[in-house]
Amino acid sequence: SAASDLYKRQLDMSLAPDRRRLVHRRLALGAEATSAMPSMIATHFEASGERQRAVPHRLAAGRQAQRLHALAEAIEHWRKGLADEPTPSQALALNLALMHALRTTDQREASHHHGAEALALATQEGLPEPERTRALLELAREFAGERRAQDALQILQRLPPVLDELQQLDVMYVRASALRELGQVDAATEICQAALARPALRGRARALLLDTMVIAAHRRGRIAAARDLASEALAISRELGDEIGVARGLNRLGI
Repeated sequence: SAASDLYKRQLDMSLAPDRRRLVHRRLALGAEATSAMPSMIATHFEASGERQRAVPHRLAAGRQAQRLHALAEAIEHWRKGLADEPTPSQALALNLALMHALRTTDQREASHHHGAEALALATQEGLPEPERTRALLELAREFAGERRAQDALQILQRLPPVLDELQQLDVMYVRASALRELGQVDAATEICQAALARPALRGRARALLLDTMVIAAHRRGRIAAARDLASEALAISRELGDEIGVARGLNRLGI
């Protein structure tokens, strides 16, 4: 209740600073041991002066809010995480999360800022190679989706020569999307067809590549083929419960 919260704040302020930090540290450890709400754990660690210990809980709190479609709350948690002196790996994860969330809420300039910060962190020395590769692929997908074709293609050049099959499919999706935006429709279609022939391409990744082919077919005047491809992508999105994919598919079909 409001009265209870006010009492807690007054009690907190009545403590000497050292005593207050100790109390919050004990509360943080207790909350952590009982798997309490990550936002509560983070708040107590921040109040205890151990801000770095709050970072993973701010990350978790943001993801929890994101799952509930509370993006404004998620963004607030992740921004607090960045203020808590995260490690480079944690800062990378926070910037990537903010990039996506801010783009979704149509805060493009802020999204681009965090994308640039994530790219700088992903290319720093000392980051484990698997983590770097995952981050670069995530950035390349984001840039391709934002119609930043040249930026996406430049990121692909930073990737290591050896990738697993799913990562190779990610690269094919980004390259096809970028080439389509650059007007190289035949080349984009060829890449999509090669990727769609691979058994490993399933789920949302398959729907996204089909959507890339929808746009390419439409630009070439192949309307019936575009509708068939859009219908296939829409069916996958419905099966997955992907609301964004369903909306995209319906839009492609003009429904």
